[in-house]
Amino acid sequence: MRIIGGKHKGRKLLELKCDGVRPTLDRVRENLFNILYPNVSNSTFLDLFTGSGAVGFEAISRGAKEVVFADKSNAVIQQVKKNAEIIGEKPVTICADYKTVLKRLSGKKFDIIYLDPPYGFCEEELFSDLSNSDILDDSSIVVYEHKSENPLKNPNEWFIMYDERKYGIATLTFMRKKNG
Repeated sequence: MRIIGGKHKGRKLLELKCDGVRPTLDRVRENLFNILYPNVSNSTFLDLFTGSGAVGFEAISRGAKEVVFADKSNAVIQQVKKNAEIIGEKPVTICADYKTVLKRLSGKKFDIIYLDPPYGFCEEELFSDLSNSDILDDSSIVVYEHKSENPLKNPNEWFIMYDERKYGIATLTFMRKKNG
């Protein structure tokens, strides 16, 4: 696994070989950050369901002012800390389930929230919980990575979908919080 762009471009990161952890493919990350480019610099970025950490490290490399890595797996968080040390960064890490993370981050606003839960995760509950948290504002961007064969069920109760990109088995859906 390597960082594709920004100040740490080309740096190799340690990979975590663990059930359920699937790094976002290089081409998907590259396209993701090409789309997010004008919004990443100086942003606050939440990598929820961190997994390999590849997306969060890409955000750091591309100038996010703060990246929070959150995952319920201690092995994942320990790997993120090792990789952060390798590249000389000190991101915030939280080892907890996503509901606890949302409570812990209450009151802090994020510009970009990247969601990459395990495939088959209950997205309706996730979107409801995220929408009801206070970590979003009207300009926050939510990116949801999911299996292409499982189209996103109606998030429109909580979010406005404004873009969707398919990359083989993975799809990225871009959303903003619904007003009111």
